[in-house]
Amino acid sequence: MDKVSDMYQKTAGAMSAVGEKTSSLFGGIGAKFGQLKETPTFKSFEERVGGVYSAARTRMGGSGSNSTQDFEEALKEAEGEKAALDAANGGTVPATTTPGTDVSQPAAS
Repeated sequence: MDKVSDMYQKTAGAMSAVGEKTSSLFGGIGAKFGQLKETPTFKSFEERVGGVYSAARTRMGGSGSNSTQDFEEALKEAEGEKAALDAANGGTVPATTTPGTDVSQPAAS
């Protein structure tokens, strides 16, 4: 029984050491992220993402309470715009589309 107790003690000690190292690792990562958030580059990125998010939210209706419904409405609107553009182009693929990249066109062989 003494052998089992020794093994338990060693395992418990090892697990404790792993826990402490893991905790210090995540604490270090958190501190680095905190420093990163204060850099001008991160703040610029954060502003851009926030601007894109706000623009998308405004276009989709704003409140977010019916986000699925708003998304579906925005998708239908975009599909309608695409259909109108296709009709205006005579149903042809615009010249800016690379042959084989439009799934409605056969791939080049």
